[in-house]
Amino acid sequence: MSDINYKTALVTGASSGIGKSTVQALIKSGIHVIAAARRTDRLELLSKETGCETLTLDVRNRDEVEKLSALEIDVLINNAGLGKGFAKIFETKREDIDVTTDTNVTSLLHLLRCVIPGMVKRKKGHVVNIGSIAGLYPISSCVYGGSKGAVHLINQNLRMELSGTGVRATEINPGRVDTE
Repeated sequence: MSDINYKTALVTGASSGIGKSTVQALIKSGIHVIAAARRTDRLELLSKETGCETLTLDVRNRDEVEKLSALEIDVLINNAGLGKGFAKIFETKREDIDVTTDTNVTSLLHLLRCVIPGMVKRKKGHVVNIGSIAGLYPISSCVYGGSKGAVHLINQNLRMELSGTGVRATEINPGRVDTE
């Protein structure tokens, strides 16, 4: 990750796919990982496999996210996200718009708001926001593509906001991934 001595990472959306693989890789590199996701049963299996700490968390629950402010986190992997609302905007369900933007955009912002102050105070940290290639190039989905485009712009602005603080911001934009 870098030559900085990071001790603790928080990975959201850790119960499957990219999040689960990230937990496994960080554990192998010797970092203490807090694996956060909604599905407790899957987190328990991941903990048995890797030794990670687990946290049952729905990133859309603002009260639970607020509690993260008390933790000393060196690395935040903002991975929780979903892909609903792939219909054309004029055929998309209201709830698909709400859950997609709340998970992919609003929750990401609240996680940043709660975790970054500790990093800035310690003058050390790394935020990794998982976006999507769909946020960089047009796809036929206003909702999902727009939400991942927002992640891209948030990360670009975050880099500017963090300039001089000792906290880094990285964006990863995977293409299609065989995951839930």
